Amino acid sequence: MATAPEQINKRRARTEEPDTEAIQSFFEASAEAAREYLAVTNAAALDGLRKAFAAQNEGLKAWTQAVQAGQTAATKIAVASAKFVEDSQQPK
Repeated sequence: MATAPEQINKRRARTEEPDTEAIQSFFEASAEAAREYLAVTNAAALDGLRKAFAAQNEGLKAWTQAVQAGQTAATKIAVASAKFVEDSQQPK
């Protein structure tokens, strides 16, 4: 078996021209595969972001409804408390 330097020298000694068609074909196939991969991963990322924002928006809606319900309940309690105090202060 030839050593690494011998193999390097043998390769350098070759005078063959590279097969430009094969190289071009390889680059085109590689580029197409990369484009397909990026298209799929980009679509998946966008879909994930859409779902995340939709979930966030639904959470904000629910939180807003809870706060409004709490404010309504607090207002009702305050009104009832004021009425109780008012009623208890009036002589009977």
